[in-house]
Amino acid sequence: MKEDIRVGVFLCQCGGQISNVLSNSRIEKAIKKIANVKFISISDFPCSKTGLRQVQSAIKEHNLNRVVIAGCSPRLMEQVFSNAVAEAGLNPNLIEIANIRDHCARVHQKEKALATTKAIEMIRAAIQKVAQKQPQQKLQQKVTPVVAVIGGGIAGMSAALSLANRGAKVKLIEKEAQLGGLLHQINLLYPRDISAREFLAEKVRQVNDQSNIEVITGAEVKQIDGAVGNYDVTYAQNSNETKLQAGAIIFTAGTQYFYPHGLYQYGSNERIITQLEFEQMLSQNKMTAKELVFIQCVGSRNEERPYCARFCCPTTFKNVLWLKKANPELKITVIFRGLTEYIREYDEATELGVLFVRYDPQQPPEVQNNYVSVKDEKTEKKFEIPFDLLVLATPLIPKPEAKAWSQMLHLPIDEYGFLVEPHIKLRPNHFAPDGIFVAGSVHWPGMIGDSISQGYSAAARAHALIQKEIIEREPIVAEIDPDICRGCGRCIEECPFQAISMIDEGDGFQHAEINEFLCKGCGMCAVVCICGAAEVKHLTDGQLEAMVGVAIK
Repeated sequence: MKEDIRVGVFLCQCGGQISNVLSNSRIEKAIKKIANVKFISISDFPCSKTGLRQVQSAIKEHNLNRVVIAGCSPRLMEQVFSNAVAEAGLNPNLIEIANIRDHCARVHQKEKALATTKAIEMIRAAIQKVAQKQPQQKLQQKVTPVVAVIGGGIAGMSAALSLANRGAKVKLIEKEAQLGGLLHQINLLYPRDISAREFLAEKVRQVNDQSNIEVITGAEVKQIDGAVGNYDVTYAQNSNETKLQAGAIIFTAGTQYFYPHGLYQYGSNERIITQLEFEQMLSQNKMTAKELVFIQCVGSRNEERPYCARFCCPTTFKNVLWLKKANPELKITVIFRGLTEYIREYDEATELGVLFVRYDPQQPPEVQNNYVSVKDEKTEKKFEIPFDLLVLATPLIPKPEAKAWSQMLHLPIDEYGFLVEPHIKLRPNHFAPDGIFVAGSVHWPGMIGDSISQGYSAAARAHALIQKEIIEREPIVAEIDPDICRGCGRCIEECPFQAISMIDEGDGFQHAEINEFLCKGCGMCAVVCICGAAEVKHLTDGQLEAMVGVAIK
């Protein structure tokens, strides 16, 4: 028996943003003529509590089984309306939003009549599309109540401890033989001058004493399969491969330090070292120099790496202040490009006798024998500064395996090789795979405090996920008909989320299959499928044909 389609159309005035441009009376008159439309409402804000109650009442009173909202962006309000119609007993998939505010009222303010005509056509198309829609049930998947933390630096340890202290089971995987990462090579922690060695030892002790954390060192992750709620993590340890299951993954594999071979005679003059090597020298009490020069932004803020490494300046200030207070007789010069964030430290260091020289990037310092030649950008005075030790502040850079990580985790990397969010402003620290979280310098260079905070943030999100026995997601995914699929593999090549795999049917036959919890419903598979086997559930061929039919008429 053919379903009796009963569509309710709710026109939004949006506080005048729509009604001051579009003619709601014209729209209402035109929409009333469509056969399936059984109810039309015009209100100021259907998205308000009062407006949503009116939508719910209309669904029940007029026995509506489809809803069209003519208003603003679905990115803002679709979930609100979907929840409301679900509470009224209607499947949340049976709703469509026509964005007549952004696509008509706002962009055609000087052409009100034509804008109204366009809005009518958009609403007609939405009505035809929603009439083709069928109820869809949310996708469900059981959750493995374990979190795999990959990387045992400060971000990874912080995340693991945060999770374990909440009662969660954690598998902490570290490639090196010991936990701690680059923190092993630091002397003091800025700004409180805490011993990095003591801080790290205490953190490692806490991790090892926490019964909810299983520490796996000397292990390299080889492969990650599965989707949110159920991941298979394969790692190699002592030439043996082991697989563990986790409901979520926190990736904190870190970065590496940049050693500036070929710059400022580094590598050819033993008196010239990096900031990290200087930290090691201080921690081992091997610093005997009397005349020190620090050069900032070596290997960063240039064409190859235009980003600021962030930790270099505070590290330099930490060391020069500590050195000057311990031995006021030391001669210390800092050659820099810009220190605007550290005015207080600059003033304190200047009072202690530290000389600061600001240079023009077009005229960088030059090292000649054991002198640094530099022109002060402000006074244009040229300095010839002798040194016993020249310390170069260099940035953190991505590890060589960053691209492989990107492919393994289904995460994008930026032009430098750091893992990034799809949208840093709208969804900071939210990454495309729903069950994978990233923290620490593998995401972006920063301070130790930044890595700790990001570890806590990732832990909170991962814990919220694994607390659920079953996770649900909207059925906005693609599907592939195995009876039509030829197994050509074009969809696998084009899928940006690696959500499609090939299933062997035997006898030389195969077909593509979609992992619904990896799929984001982008529709790329449907675009490239040459036999029409792939289709997105929320935008089927029938729905598209109905919408195009309205436009043609």
